[in-house]
Order: sequence, then structure tokens, then C-alpha cells
Amino acid sequence: MHALIIEDELLIAMSIEDALRDCGYSSFAFATSVAQAVDAARLRCPMLISADVDLSPGCGIDAVAAICTREPIPVIFVTGTPGDVELRRPGSVIVHKPFKHSDIKRAVERLFPAAPTGQDKTFSGDIEYYRKRAAAERLLAFESPGNEAAAIHEALADQYEALASDPRLRSEFRIKWSASTVNQQLHGPLSG
Repeated sequence: MHALIIEDELLIAMSIEDALRDCGYSSFAFATSVAQAVDAARLRCPMLISADVDLSPGCGIDAVAAICTREPIPVIFVTGTPGDVELRRPGSVIVHKPFKHSDIKRAVERLFPAAPTGQDKTFSGDIEYYRKRAAAERLLAFESPGNEAAAIHEALADQYEALASDPRLRSEFRIKWSASTVNQQLHGPLSG
């Protein structure tokens, strides 16, 4: 699972990354400004955004607003200025700085409550999420016709649709597929 961490303090960003790894996230993009955050999300749409409010330069709330214009993406605001978030984005999930890893874990659990007990051990919002991601990937493929990226977006869309429709796949694989694994399947290992 891919997360975008918008934070201009390196040690805090690394701590958030560690906490999210403990929650099952395995790939990350980092941004220290609004422009970097928008570019990172455009390059690879995250399943989760962690954002500080006070960036140098800019504001994490503005970055989230710019990123989430097409589709909603779950957001955790990790900030020392929660009042700004409460005013501009009421109802948002907020982790106050300083924080513990367990605070991040609880915030993730708030965003993705566990599904009721049963066979399908995914987050309760996964089916709708997979459907939205499939639609977003199809849109990205449409916007880059004849481009190598279009094939990757189409393959991702197919896999998201399969996850949305098959509880066995969701249960077995959760969301193993990512842009990098699809790219490796289509074109071999990525060069560094």
C-alpha cells in the first residue's frame, strides 16, 4: 500500500513512515511543499496521505485540497496546529505533535475501520475504494493514450476491479498490486 507523507521535518517524516509501515504500508512518497506533494500524488496516487499543516513553503491543508480534487483520499493531519485543520477541514483525523507510533496506528484505524468478522478481512471501505481507484486509473490511462503509462494504468484498473468484485482475492491478497509491481510484470525490474 502506498502513502504520501507531506512533512518538512525529516525526522518526523521518518517516524511517520515507520508508524505507517507497522500499519501495512510498504511504499512511500515524501514531499516538503505543496508543489512537491501535488507532483508526487500525480506520479502515483496514494491510498493514504499524512500531512503537516505548516510547511516551508506552503500549507499541508492546501496540498491536500489540491490533491483530492479528483477523488477523495483518506488523510491524517499530523500537526502541532490542529486548530487550523478543525477550522478548514472539520471532521478530519488529526494526530497532535509530538506523537507516538500508536497515535498514528489509531488514526489509520479511524480512517479504515475493520470489517465485521467474517471471511473478508479487508477494510470495510475497500470495495468502494477499489472501484474508485479502478475508475481513476482508467481516467489516467485515457489521459495518456499511446503512452507506456497508459498500459500500466489499464492493468492497475483491471486489478482493482478484480479486487472489488472477488472477496477471495481481497482476502488473499488485500492489495498486493502496485504500479511498480505491474511495471515489473510488464517490463521487468525497474532500473535504479
